[in-house]
Amino acid sequence: MRVYIVLLLSIVGLSSLEGFGQITSPTSDVALATQYSLQPHQDSVYVFHIPVMANLRAMHSTKVTSSIKWFMLDMVTKQFVQIDQSLGAVSSDLSINKSGCYSVSVEPSVGNIETDTAWVYLDNFDIIDITATNTCSNLKMRVNTAPESYEYIILYYDLSQLSFTPKSKKNKLDVTWYKNGETAELDYGQIITLKEDNLPVEDAYYTVVVKDVMGKSATFQTATLPAIAPLAKFDVAIWNGTNWSTAGEKVEAQAPMKMQLTSQSKNCDSLIWTGFNDPYLFDRGGDSLLWNVGNLSVINQYETQDLLPGKYKLRLIAKKNSSGCRDTVELKYATVLASKIDASLIPNVFTPGGTYPYFKFKTDDTTKVRSIRDFDIKIFTRWGNQVYSYSGTVGDWTGWDGKTDGTGAEAAPGVYYFIIKARGWDDISYDSGPYKGFFYLFRNN
Repeated sequence: MRVYIVLLLSIVGLSSLEGFGQITSPTSDVALATQYSLQPHQDSVYVFHIPVMANLRAMHSTKVTSSIKWFMLDMVTKQFVQIDQSLGAVSSDLSINKSGCYSVSVEPSVGNIETDTAWVYLDNFDIIDITATNTCSNLKMRVNTAPESYEYIILYYDLSQLSFTPKSKKNKLDVTWYKNGETAELDYGQIITLKEDNLPVEDAYYTVVVKDVMGKSATFQTATLPAIAPLAKFDVAIWNGTNWSTAGEKVEAQAPMKMQLTSQSKNCDSLIWTGFNDPYLFDRGGDSLLWNVGNLSVINQYETQDLLPGKYKLRLIAKKNSSGCRDTVELKYATVLASKIDASLIPNVFTPGGTYPYFKFKTDDTTKVRSIRDFDIKIFTRWGNQVYSYSGTVGDWTGWDGKTDGTGAEAAPGVYYFIIKARGWDDISYDSGPYKGFFYLFRNN
C-alpha cells in the first residue's frame, strides 16, 4: 500500500524531485481551483459547456522541446493510465471526451521533468422538456432538466485523501420565462403557475432560458398553448343627469343612482350580469335579484334601473362555452347614499348682493345635502306674510335672492322665518326641528 501511494504522488506531481508543469485550457468556459484538504498545492478544474470542444494544453515551463505524456485517472483502480503522448514537441493538446482527472508528464531533452494535474468537467446540462397543465383556474408549467435542480454534480475528488472524497455542487438553476417572445421577463422559477390576473386569456407560446450552477445555458420553447379560461372584468359609470361619469374605486352617488356597466372581459362568448338588492330593501318586500341578464350571448353593456339608497352587490360572470370555464368578478358594494340635509348649512343671516357664501339664502354643499326626492321651502316675514316659495328638486333650487315673489321687489332688511319640508328617496322626512327657524336679512347701504 505504501508503494502505491508513493507512485501516485509522483504521478500527480507532488514529488519534491520534480517541478510543476503547466496544463492550461484555451477553450474552457469556467476555470476553478480545487480545495484539497491535506496539501497546499491545488489543481485546476476546467468546465466545458458542451458542445464546446474540450481541450487541454501542456508544455514545459521553459517552453523547450519535450516528450509529453498524458494520463487519465482510473477511479476504480485509483491509478493513472497513459492515454496519449507527443514526442519532440514544444506543446501538446489533448482532446477530452470524458469528465475526470488528467495528468501530464513533460520531460525535456535537458532539464527536470515537470508534471501537472487538472480536472475536467464536461457540462452536458440540457432541458428535456416542459410539462404543462392547462385548467380553468391556472396554467402550470415545469421545465424538466438533466441534471435536475435537486441533484449534485461532482466536479472533482480530493486527491489528498486516500478515500478520494467527491467535491460537488448542488445544481442550482437560474430560470427565466418569456411569453410570445416578448423581452419582458416572467418572474418565476422552475415551476411557473399563472392564475387569477395573470391567467392567459390569449393563445400563447412560452420560452424558457435556464442556466445551471456552472453557467451553461439552455433554451426551450413550448408549442402554442390555447387560452381556455375567460377573464371577467367591468367598468362602472354613473349618470350625473347630463352624461355618464366614470366611477372611481369607491362606487357611490346620490339617489336615484343609475349605473352603466361596461364589460372589459376577455376570451369569453357569454356574459351574465347580476345585481343583488340591498338586504334592508329585500327585508321590506323587495326582490333579492334586481337583474340577472345574459347567458348564451355577450351583452357588453348593461344600464341599471334607478336605485334607491342602499348597498348593492354587482356580479359579472364571463363564460367560455368551448372549454366550460368561467370567471366571476364582484363589486361588493355600489352605494346609493342615504338622504341628508345638514341643518348646519342653513344660514342664519345673508346679504343679497353681498359676497359668497351669504349672498343668497341657500344650502350649497351637495355632500351634506343629498338623495332628496322632494324639496319645498317657504319664507315669511315676522308678521306671517309669505315672500318666497320653491317646490322641486333640491339640486335645481337656486336659493332666495332676497326678492319678493310676484312683484320682484327687494325684501326689507329684518327677521324672516323659513319652513322646509323635504323627503328623501329613502322616505325620511325633513320638516321639523332645525328645518324651521329664523334668519336675518341684511342690506348694504
